[in-house]
Amino acid sequence: MPELKPCPFCGGEDIRCSFKVSGRFIKQYRVAMFCNDCHTYGPRVLTIKTDPDDYRGRCLITKDEKYEAAATEAWNRRADNG
Repeated sequence: MPELKPCPFCGGEDIRCSFKVSGRFIKQYRVAMFCNDCHTYGPRVLTIKTDPDDYRGRCLITKDEKYEAAATEAWNRRADNG
């Protein structure tokens, strides 16, 4: 897995992968990197919406390395200011 760059806002190095679920009727699952120092989220790399007609619509995403690698890549993507 690629090495994480420090946070672009605070320079913190305590970066973690965040797997979130939200929504009351239609569940949305998102994966992004998160700075634990200044509480900044990176770009979301995965969003899954469940079928609203499926009352059980509670499919869970697995904390898979491929999602974390995609979130790491998005976090490390920065504009070159040089």
